Amino acid sequence: MSSKEQKDVPVALLELRVFRSRQFTLGILVQWVLQLALFGMIFAVPYFMQRLMGMSAFEAGFWSLPQAIASGIMMPFSGRLFDRAGARPLVVGGLILITAGAYMFSMIDPSDSSWTFLLPRILLGLGSGMSFIALNTHLIQTAPKELVGRVTSLTSAAQQVVSSFAIAGLTTFLVSRTDYYASHGEAPVPNAMTHAFHNTYQLLAVIAVAGILLAVTLKRPAAKNEGLTPDEANKTHVIIME
Repeated sequence: MSSKEQKDVPVALLELRVFRSRQFTLGILVQWVLQLALFGMIFAVPYFMQRLMGMSAFEAGFWSLPQAIASGIMMPFSGRLFDRAGARPLVVGGLILITAGAYMFSMIDPSDSSWTFLLPRILLGLGSGMSFIALNTHLIQTAPKELVGRVTSLTSAAQQVVSSFAIAGLTTFLVSRTDYYASHGEAPVPNAMTHAFHNTYQLLAVIAVAGILLAVTLKRPAAKNEGLTPDEANKTHVIIME
């Protein structure tokens, strides 16, 4: 192909034709819900620890380490289990763990020990490690084979939008709930803000439950599907890992 011909070929910044695949569409919706729940807790939990428990930024960051370790341990097992079970049980199981972790956060008070964050952090790590590999591989397998190289830009752009929406939306929700409890006679700090954080974690748990309901609709691509074969997908899934 000449340079002139190459210049005349239109290339979409975001390839939306991948949404013609119903399973791809369901998979990316689940991924958005998962990212919304996780990014929400990545924002809310350290803020709670610093604002209401008096921790330094280093201390609050240190307590995210169990989540990262748990996620790193789970990811290799998730990749192996995907070959046997497919995406649905792994994503559903991961979102159940994330829901449990978010609900446990909603029961933590500023007067509690820092160690009360250990178990919910581990649950979040196990849940994310179990879900993300399975979801990414599912997206590649269910995308039309000729468009699979364009999945990266779509998922990357979506992640930026979802993470920004999570932080902006939850900040608004948190302030709104704090004002609500303060207007009913509670001290803004710590009482009203503590209850507002509890409501925020409960909202994130509900979002994760919505992800579970979507995830149960995920199916393995049929043998004659136009997407990649399992072997090809396993070699390619690292392209869109976030």
